[in-house]
Order: sequence, then C-alpha cells, then structure tokens
Amino acid sequence: TVYIGSTSGRFYALDVSNGGQRWVFPTDGSTAWAFTGAAALSPDGQRVYVGNEDMHARAFQADNGSLLWDKKLLGVGMRAVHPVVADNGNVVIFQTTKAGMQSYLPTEDYPKTSLDANPASTWNSYYQRFPERRASFFLNAGTGNELWDTATERFVPLPLPYWGMLAPVLD
Repeated sequence: TVYIGSTSGRFYALDVSNGGQRWVFPTDGSTAWAFTGAAALSPDGQRVYVGNEDMHARAFQADNGSLLWDKKLLGVGMRAVHPVVADNGNVVIFQTTKAGMQSYLPTEDYPKTSLDANPASTWNSYYQRFPERRASFFLNAGTGNELWDTATERFVPLPLPYWGMLAPVLD
C-alpha cells in the first residue's frame, strides 16, 4: 500500500499492484486541508500518521482509513515535513513551522543561559512561557495525547535544526 496526500485535501491509500484506491479520507477540499508532507507507518503496520496544512496531526487505521485520532498543533505550517515514529511504535514526533520568522531557532526572547546550563530545563521553561513558539511535538502514537511532562522534563520540545527536513532519532 502507498499512502499519499494531495493538495485537494484528500489522503489516499493506494494498492501498489494495480494503482487502485483502497480507501480515501475525504475532507471539504479546501486548500487549508492540503496534505503536503509525507506520511509515516507504525512499525506494526497498523497505523498511518500524517500532518496537514490545517495544523492537525492525524492517525488512521492503515487497513481501512478510519480516523483514530486528530490533534491540533501550534505553528503556521506543516509543509514538507514528515512524522517520525519510534521503533517501538509508542511515540510519534510531528514538526511544524513556528509563527514568525521561518526558522527553527526561536529568536524572540531567546533563553539567555550559561554554556553549561541544562538544555532540557532551559527549553522546558522557555516553552512553558512561550507555548506558541514550539515547533516539535512528541505524541502518544496510540492516542495522540501530548507526552511533554513539564514536571519531570520528559519529552521537552527542544528546537531541532531541520532547514526544511526533519530527521530526529528516537531510542
């Protein structure tokens, strides 16, 4: 199966052997619904993840296209980015373009810390103060729930240099 989106706002599952349509996720067809990034398949092949220009991350049942979850994310775009799924299938990362400058690096009120400061603590505090400047989202792959835990500093949304590409590594 090939999973592919379109600028017409539809997301398709196509049969590789004959090109036939296995399923389609219909939308209202507006450009706000454009699927312009790649999709990711869970390691067990059961779920497909994709971002959309309406700033929603979605998970579909791979075999029939039923919508499993839909999560609104912050940012202004998801063009040319793709979700990344952990090898164990429990975590999916989505990257967005932050509002303001088209850069991965927050320049507004950039954290002023010493070189030996803990980066997780620094960015944990920064994104709590400025949530709209986040560009990376660690989600529970099964539910779409946010995994960032500000108390334990687990899954802190660190700024990742991507310049149009996202390739984070998960253990």
